[in-house]
Amino acid sequence: ATGSGLDSTEDLDRLRLAFRHYDADKSGALGRGEFRSAMLDSGMHPHPFECDALFTEADLDHSAAVSFDEFVRLVLRYRARQGP
Repeated sequence: ATGSGLDSTEDLDRLRLAFRHYDADKSGALGRGEFRSAMLDSGMHPHPFECDALFTEADLDHSAAVSFDEFVRLVLRYRARQGP
């Protein structure tokens, strides 16, 4: 996905698969527990105390759930902070 901050379409597909896998209730959004599991599967390794803050940061529309688009935005921001 050129210019998106993702390494490839395959990277986006991997995130989508992780998101779908961890959306246990198939609601189309991740609750807090689902969110933490998906982050870990996507290569993000936050400390446990960071999870609530990351969830709040990701939940841009304050719906108490994280949509796929919100999840991708968070992953990109998190990767940018961690550097190469």
